[in-house]
Amino acid sequence: MVDILFWIATGVLSGWIGYLASWTKGSDRVRPYLLVGVVGGVLGGTLTHETTATKGMLSLDPTSIFNALIASALMVTIFVVVTSFFGRASSS
Repeated sequence: MVDILFWIATGVLSGWIGYLASWTKGSDRVRPYLLVGVVGGVLGGTLTHETTATKGMLSLDPTSIFNALIASALMVTIFVVVTSFFGRASSS
């Protein structure tokens, strides 16, 4: 249970950093970044937790948290690239 909270927290952190790194500003644009970050964090953490030998443990697993961070950062990066590409394509 504690792992899931850390996965969500790393996803929110990645989404927030991705929002700040992108050039879009406005309070209504931060939600998609946070959502994509959380989905990436939970997905990466779950995949790591289910495939490693620590399956079933209820303690804090640093490997799953690290992989949640990597997965959420990767998903936010892909989201930023895709939204900037389609944003430029629709404006021209």
